[in-house]
Order: sequence, then C-alpha cells, then structure tokens
Amino acid sequence: MIDERFKKSKAAWDICEQKVIEYIVNNLWWEILETAPDKRFKDWDIKALIDWVVVTYEVKSDRKSEHTPNSYIEYSYKVWNKDKHKREREDSWILWTKADYFVMYSDKKWRQQEVEELRNRLNVREKWSVVWWDDNRTKWWLFRHAEMPSLFDQIEEMEELPPFEDEEIEQKECVGG
Repeated sequence: MIDERFKKSKAAWDICEQKVIEYIVNNLWWEILETAPDKRFKDWDIKALIDWVVVTYEVKSDRKSEHTPNSYIEYSYKVWNKDKHKREREDSWILWTKADYFVMYSDKKWRQQEVEELRNRLNVREKWSVVWWDDNRTKWWLFRHAEMPSLFDQIEEMEELPPFEDEEIEQKECVGG
C-alpha cells in the first residue's frame, strides 16, 4: 500500500518538477544545467543558469491541498539508522535544502520564495505540526491556504495543473472543513 501511494505521489512530483523546468526555460529564458537524477541530490532539484549566475531550486507539490483547506510543508522525516537499529528523525525539505529558491504547487497555485526568506517567515510564525503519510514517518507544518501568500509569492505566469485525483485521499487530515 505504501509503495503504491509513494508511486502516485512521485508521479505528481515529477509532473510539477517538469512544469517548473518548462517555466524556467520558456518564461525566464534560463538554461537548465542539471536536474536531480532519480532525486539523488539532497541539496536541490534543479540548477539553472541566467546571465552567468547559477541558481538552484527545490520543487515540491502538495496535491492533497486540492481537496482540503490546508497546505503542508515537510520539515522532518524518520530514517533508518543502521548502527542503532532504529528510526531517527532528520530535518528534511525546507530545513536542509541548499537551494536558492523553494517552488511549491499547492491549492492549485504555483508559489515561490527565496529559501532564506521563507525560513525567516516560517521562524516568526506559529506553526501547527502534523505527522502522517508513509507510516507516520513524516512531520509537516500545516497552513491554511489563506496563509500561503504571506509565506510565498505567487507565480502568475504558471497555469494551474489538471486535477490529480487519488481515491486514497483521506479527509481526516482536513482541518476545519
């Protein structure tokens, strides 16, 4: 069950990353230098070149937000520690990325923010933490869609994606509605 859910999520992530690449090339006239092969780069997802300056992007999507009034930003994940023979929590996504920009698709909108600015905005906010997905290994900060503009700038030039339908969407994570 988890493998199948991961495959569906991975397909949605890949679509979002490809859309960001198309936006960078077609709208910003940048050259893509490198993308994370099989998601093996921990530091960023896309490396682009504009005016001889290298710019990196972390790309995430929250397709579940299409069915709830909330958006999520992952910040922690449990990984297997072979030496201790147990799972331990590690920082993830927004806390470990070395990318220059964080691009996110949520609530049918494309948003971006410089990573350091996003971290600063997150640091001064009250956040609600939830644990779910992948055997509850992942920790997320949950935000109402109405809060997202205070964290990110919307990318107006990028169109909404077609709905990503998944019969396994659980409304129990939906807060207030």
